[in-house]
Amino acid sequence: MLSAIQVLAYCVSKPEALKQVNENDFLDFGHKEMFGFLHKGGFASLEQLKEKIPKHLHGLLNQMLIYVNDQEYACALEDLRILGSTHRYAELFEKGVKLYMSDISPEDKLTEMKKLVEQISIISFRSTKYQVEKNPNLSTRWLEHYSKPVEKKLLTGLNGIDEAFGGFSGTEFAIILADTNVGKTTLLLNMVRHMLNSGKRILFFSLEMSQNEIMDKMIAIWGDYNAMELRNRIYRRDMVEGVVQKFSNLPLTIVYGGSITSNDVVNEAYAQRENIDVVMVDYLQRLADPSNRDGETIRLKKMSQNLKNAALALGKPIITPVQVDKESAKSGKIDVNNVAWSKDIANEADIAFYLYEKKSKNSEGLAEISNSTELHVKIVKSRHSAKDTDITLDFSRFNLRMNEYGK
Repeated sequence: MLSAIQVLAYCVSKPEALKQVNENDFLDFGHKEMFGFLHKGGFASLEQLKEKIPKHLHGLLNQMLIYVNDQEYACALEDLRILGSTHRYAELFEKGVKLYMSDISPEDKLTEMKKLVEQISIISFRSTKYQVEKNPNLSTRWLEHYSKPVEKKLLTGLNGIDEAFGGFSGTEFAIILADTNVGKTTLLLNMVRHMLNSGKRILFFSLEMSQNEIMDKMIAIWGDYNAMELRNRIYRRDMVEGVVQKFSNLPLTIVYGGSITSNDVVNEAYAQRENIDVVMVDYLQRLADPSNRDGETIRLKKMSQNLKNAALALGKPIITPVQVDKESAKSGKIDVNNVAWSKDIANEADIAFYLYEKKSKNSEGLAEISNSTELHVKIVKSRHSAKDTDITLDFSRFNLRMNEYGK
């Protein structure tokens, strides 16, 4: 209870701190009531506050006055949140036990259990809603940050694209638009190759393939192996073991499964936030967030907002391929709004790359068959730089590498 009193006390002297606190963090009814009075405001002094609050809260106010200048406010706030979360976990656990023992149908029981899991996920990812900073501290902190060396940005490895948008700074929600089987996942894995070689730490969510299937592709790209022969285990183990040993030292974590939700992504990223530089999700429309009566469009919008908010809170970019709709793919028009089912995905994105193929034809008008395919990547949206940069990629179907032409 001491942490609750310390937080309330700090909010008396620093009313702006109320924006960092949630009423549900307080377990004691008296503490909740005091928080409500502080939140209403309208008092110019502690004397006025004492006049406004009921007499049964005067004792609490006297305790608070001892801690008005307590410098351990941040620790107290964190303790308060942990206690509050623990209490809500206990409540949900008790509710789950009662639900499991109830006589309702198995279908209804499963539905209600899924709702509980969703509530637990929300508790798991708690962060300050927003922060308030005023001058002169605002300017002083900026100047201190300005004096520090510029951190090397997160680059895709495609020079033309990197030069155009400058690399990821840390809070972007980025999407890769492409039609089916053009190479969304492969482009993402080529980015993985470059980022790992640059020492960046990657958290990769695979929603369509197992860890072994993803590793088949990654090792082919990273180790320059024939992807088909590697997948069919044509190479002897001793021919790949040395490369795999070197790869095993790279900072990569793969999370895989067909029932991963956007909350799962957020929670896992938050849990590993100190040990990752980027989060990749393959791919957005495959996330298993539950449908609702509002339909698929709203479901995808909420998922995109969840990932965008997570990128901001974590200070880590989140990159995910998205499927374009079939009509747009047939039309050949390259546009950021070609996203299947929900244009809100494009609205939430800070940067969007469009991957597309220009099929070359021979003199008889037939598409040429080659072991190498010409692909294009175009920046169709960027909040921080000029868009419309378009580069050509040479995509090798042997080792799955995508290299910029002339590089």
